Amino acid sequence: MGNVIKKLSWKHNGMKMHCEVGKSLPPYYETGSEAVLEIIDLGDHFSIKTPSRGGSGGGSLIRAGKDRYSHAAYFGD
Repeated sequence: MGNVIKKLSWKHNGMKMHCEVGKSLPPYYETGSEAVLEIIDLGDHFSIKTPSRGGSGGGSLIRAGKDRYSHAAYFGD
């Protein structure tokens, strides 16, 4: 298991994205007002879970690239 993250910023298809545990994802992901349940650093990428994306509602986790545009704030920082 990876390290648990509180907030994450990254770029996807040239767009700046931001998410935080307990808050909703950018509208691009079409998850409405669902709260982000978990953000995990998996080494080569980040994994983001909401109720409908990897949670009890099924669906696949959201994968965020890890590169020079990404920045993570970890719990405890």
